[in-house]
Amino acid sequence: MDIDAKYRYDTVNPIEVNTAFITHTICFTEISCALYLAINIVTFLVGVLGNGLVVWIAGFEMKKTVNTTWHLGLAAFDFIFCAAYLPMKILHITTNAWVSIVTCDLANALLLITMFSTAFLLVLVGVDRCVLVVYPAWAQNNRTAGKAVAMVTLAWVSSVALSTRFAFIDNQTRGLEMQAVSQFIGGFAMPFLVILVCLCVVIRRLGTRPTMMMIVSSKPLRVMNALIATYFICWLPYHVILLLYQNHKHYNREVLRAGHMLGELLAIALGFLRPVLYVCMGNDVEPTLMRSVIYRIENAIGEDDEFSPTTSTSTTRTTSTSGGTSTHP
Repeated sequence: MDIDAKYRYDTVNPIEVNTAFITHTICFTEISCALYLAINIVTFLVGVLGNGLVVWIAGFEMKKTVNTTWHLGLAAFDFIFCAAYLPMKILHITTNAWVSIVTCDLANALLLITMFSTAFLLVLVGVDRCVLVVYPAWAQNNRTAGKAVAMVTLAWVSSVALSTRFAFIDNQTRGLEMQAVSQFIGGFAMPFLVILVCLCVVIRRLGTRPTMMMIVSSKPLRVMNALIATYFICWLPYHVILLLYQNHKHYNREVLRAGHMLGELLAIALGFLRPVLYVCMGNDVEPTLMRSVIYRIENAIGEDDEFSPTTSTSTTRTTSTSGGTSTHP
């Protein structure tokens, strides 16, 4: 949740809350606040342009595959967040006020939707990677882009439902402490645990089947690993400061305020970090700048040789034989 937004309207102890986290009257009187504003503006510009480009490439320029569907879902979530949430946040920073309580709750809901939807989608990526390694023959026959689209849609609907509850219902009925714990468990701890279990299964499976290393070491999965690591690194400080605030009387208020700003900036930074990551991890195949960026993104999110003929054939035969069936190319 946005601490500065939600606690401003807290009715339990508004004086104490406002003195703890209220931003200064004129944002530009502080270097830290001006920097905070500048980073939000840069994130908005790069996030909208970068994620819009990824959506266009993954949605209209590339073959529809499971891998490109995951990337399309992530980019779409980030694009909506950058285009809808950040303008409201920038206005709030510059004016030191929300237009209304509804605007405050809407901004909070958008932040939560991004958190939950990204976490849920990365869980799907982790499970997909696990299935790809443990059941390669089944994955080759049943792992389709259509099913991936359905799962992305389910992740989106679930995140909207949870975020709406937290932003508009639980704020009035359950208290902010319960919200912080629930968001940490549902939006960070549980997804991290599921992905960690999937990773352990993959590592153990590779120990008995070295030939699967070709699939796991492929570029698409390396990119996904980077995306998963970036998500949890960027969101961890946000959740930590949110939990610390529940006992804010034991901590310096300015330290908590600075920690909140830093944690929120890292979480928001994901809006433009993912497109930058695609460009950095894609191979440079064109000398022209614009085409270089486009081809780098395509190279990063494409299927690559994830199911190359040699890998798929050898993998399918090995798995089918061990499962008691016979599959031939």
